[in-house]
Amino acid sequence: MREFIPANWIDGAVAGLGAAALCAAFGFDAILRSLGGDPWAVATNLAYPVGDVLLLGLAVGGTAILPQRRPPWVLLAIACAINGVGDTFNLFLSSGTESHVGTIVDGIAWPVATLLMSISVWLRPGRYDPLATPRAPGFLLPGLGAASSLAILFIGTMHQIGQLAIGLATATLITVGIRLALSVRRMRGLTEQRRRQAVTDELTGLANRRQLELVLTAFFADHTDRVRSGTPQRRLAFLFVDLDHFKEINDSFGHAAGDELLKQIGPRLAGSLRNSDQLVRIGGDELAVLLMDTDPTFAATVARRLLASLEEPFPLGAVNVRISASVGIAIAPTDATDAAGLLRCADVAMYRAKSRKSSVEIYRSDMHDGGNRLLLVEELRRAVERPNNSFCITSHRLICAPVGCPPLRLCFAGLILDSD
Repeated sequence: MREFIPANWIDGAVAGLGAAALCAAFGFDAILRSLGGDPWAVATNLAYPVGDVLLLGLAVGGTAILPQRRPPWVLLAIACAINGVGDTFNLFLSSGTESHVGTIVDGIAWPVATLLMSISVWLRPGRYDPLATPRAPGFLLPGLGAASSLAILFIGTMHQIGQLAIGLATATLITVGIRLALSVRRMRGLTEQRRRQAVTDELTGLANRRQLELVLTAFFADHTDRVRSGTPQRRLAFLFVDLDHFKEINDSFGHAAGDELLKQIGPRLAGSLRNSDQLVRIGGDELAVLLMDTDPTFAATVARRLLASLEEPFPLGAVNVRISASVGIAIAPTDATDAAGLLRCADVAMYRAKSRKSSVEIYRSDMHDGGNRLLLVEELRRAVERPNNSFCITSHRLICAPVGCPPLRLCFAGLILDSD
């Protein structure tokens, strides 16, 4: 029962009221005329099969809400259906309308239903597959109840129907309206929750790369509109923050310690930013900061403030660790006119800061020649594939030399290679 939410209870109320409206409109008067006697006594006896139908609907709903326990719920639903048949015959037997078949069914319905209910309690539930996609709950019974109420009100405009049936049908539709309002409210909350999850990093709670792309796309779209309309342009500073030696922490203390460190870094860095600034986790140990309407000087000041906030050690269980970072700064639209270009420029500046141990570097156009790692790797690959060339690396650039030069000693990525 704890699995049921208010919407499930309202669905049951819609189905129950719809069934009661049907009974009142098409069954109660006929039963009352055929059975005679006190209407309250007839209504009391009629409540048994109606209650069985409602229990049947509850059992059928259980198969949708708890699919891993479907076999016991199916037995329970069959038991409720048998009870409904038995109570229907008992309704006629109690009024003096006896039949041989009715007596037999009424005599065996209760024991058989009790036996099936007992088996459903002790039956081992079906194997639950955690990888299976959960089924959505069905709306067959509530839909039938709502449709029945609409049919009763429609027929009531052309034929005489009892006030009890009209009242129950009206109550059913009012309940449907409440259910609809609850569904819209829940859908709105679910949509907002899914949107937050889509743009939020699950580990740190910071904005993620998808949110970064949305912000940059919106900024450059606004920049294009401003250029066309001739209005003053806005500037955005992109700070690419890469943690130094973060892999060593993962290797030394485990990935759980690395995750805990990232959780602590987020609030530490956010404390050095304005409310209008946005801190983003791009992925791994890479973070980004977006500063609106600023210049490179102020962006560098913010970068140094962020680095200063990391000087205090971080507690990780029984040890305290210190960590530093390298920051590359790019300005839009000065350095780039699209999101990918801005990210690439900041990445180049960040690796220049990391290689020069300067911690903070502002992007310049001449950095591409020495800071483009992909270009450097491609040049190295082409040089290695040439059997008649020797090569060396000078100032991060690859220089090929013809055969005949003295043998070179190459240090690349921590490896010492001899060329001949």
